[in-house]
Amino acid sequence: MSDTRGVLIVASEAREFRGILRHCTSVQKLDWPVDFAGSAVSRGRTLFCVANGPGFRCAETAVAVAGSKASYRAVFSTGFCGGLDPALRVGDVVEASEVLDVASGRSYRCDKGANGVVASIDRIAGTAEEKAELHASTGAAAVEMEAAVVARFAQTQGAAFYCVRAISDAADHTFEIEMNQFRDAEGRFAKGRIVLEALKRPFTRIPGLMALDRNCKFAEDRLGDFFANCNFA
Repeated sequence: MSDTRGVLIVASEAREFRGILRHCTSVQKLDWPVDFAGSAVSRGRTLFCVANGPGFRCAETAVAVAGSKASYRAVFSTGFCGGLDPALRVGDVVEASEVLDVASGRSYRCDKGANGVVASIDRIAGTAEEKAELHASTGAAAVEMEAAVVARFAQTQGAAFYCVRAISDAADHTFEIEMNQFRDAEGRFAKGRIVLEALKRPFTRIPGLMALDRNCKFAEDRLGDFFANCNFA
């Protein structure tokens, strides 16, 4: 008997689903108590897309809500990530074979993946120096902020787990602004405060934010192409 349960895809922001949903049919928003929830159909699979902000705390709420609404045969952690491997460039798709919760040291095997370890931390790795240290200490190819939580949820569901990310900032990139100081109690970034901080040095910081936005748009498209053609679940 075929497994008719859906596929859950968890990201931090709704924009990380744009490229994916572009290739889907029957796209509709869902009235779930998270920042964004939607369902769609892709290649005969029912997808549930949930985003609730960056970091572990927001991800815990996202998967708790998703788990209360449906059951899943496969769970994806997706979205943007920072490169740790210097060979990776903006837009490269990273298919993790393992997710490492750096704080606890616990690792989670992905059911299919080709690009080694993805490090999961509850902050932005904002400088080239920090990325180099993470790469040296963990051997990870990339770093992100939610996958360890999503992996634990997949285990409770008895579901296959995958981590598929697209590089939005390469290993040699340092953010012009220390983003982590602009997070609220839930872990979300105060975007208005970030813009105000950028305006203190507009000739360097505003172009940096614009370049990051372009990188993210490119990463959106690459994720969409990947999910449109993948046969993971």
